[in-house]
Amino acid sequence: MSPRVFSRRRQDGLFAEACEYRTGARWITDRLQAKIEASKILADDRELSEPVLGIAPLGFDASVRYVAPSRRAWVEFGGRNVWEQRLVSAARLEAPSPGFTLHRFRVGVELRRPASWHASATNLGDTFHSEHLNSLNRFIRQRVLEMVRALTTA
Repeated sequence: MSPRVFSRRRQDGLFAEACEYRTGARWITDRLQAKIEASKILADDRELSEPVLGIAPLGFDASVRYVAPSRRAWVEFGGRNVWEQRLVSAARLEAPSPGFTLHRFRVGVELRRPASWHASATNLGDTFHSEHLNSLNRFIRQRVLEMVRALTTA
């Protein structure tokens, strides 16, 4: 895990230093594939001595995929966990956000080259959630919620 360090300077004199951490692991056999990834950005505003506005919280993404012996079909179960964000820019009226966990199920079949069929269900737990960077409803000062459950096919 090696951090990517970057600095930004804007015209209004704001100076901030940020560090991005990303890591991941994959485990692959002939029929079973597993993946886990994590990411986090740390950034401080030197002028205000507080976190920079709009930094997303720590997040994890993991999945396990089984591939059929014929290699023409696969099924996958995965999840995404985002921690709560309490490191916010209070001077810029940024509000903390709660964490959430989502579960997803995906399936795919290769019909005939190059045609294939994929289907997925996201947010199996039907969880109301919002990303930290979602817009705030200006009347009630609550974050706009994401779609509850999504079913797709292609």
